[in-house]
Amino acid sequence: MSTSTPPRSLAGWATMNQAAAALGVSRDTIRRMIARGEIYAERIGPRLVRVDLESIRPVPLGPAPVVERTIRRPLEVTERIAAGGDE
Repeated sequence: MSTSTPPRSLAGWATMNQAAAALGVSRDTIRRMIARGEIYAERIGPRLVRVDLESIRPVPLGPAPVVERTIRRPLEVTERIAAGGDE
């Protein structure tokens, strides 16, 4: 978040609550996105922060990535399966 000179006009700027509503996320998520540099914001007073509307865009929600997981079993279960017994 920049602490440089405040924006000349507040047109094109939103509060954190407005930005959160626009993206469908929480205000805390907006704070984290600002900290990560994903969206741009400026502090315009001791407690006032405004988010640049040009920097927020809806996050694409595609299918979740498939994660391959290895099933871990106790050794005795693995030995029974190897011996042809039931699980």
